[in-house]
Amino acid sequence: MPRRRGELEEAVARFFHTRARGFIVVAERGTATGLRRIPRERVARVTSSHIVLDDGTVIPLHRVVALEDEAGRTIWRRYRRAKRD
Repeated sequence: MPRRRGELEEAVARFFHTRARGFIVVAERGTATGLRRIPRERVARVTSSHIVLDDGTVIPLHRVVALEDEAGRTIWRRYRRAKRD
């Protein structure tokens, strides 16, 4: 019986396969902000657990923090902001 795909995997696959323009934001050590924005055009393929870039770099899906459209608006975000009382 095939497993149910997770929300993250579905969001990244949908973003990749629709040829949407935008960025994949990943957690990156050694940067000032701790984040790296990767243009969608650099993504060669998406597997069930990784994103493979055009230069062969493999990024695990658990490092994906957000998906943004070309204007920088958030399409999907891993962490939800807490509501203020």
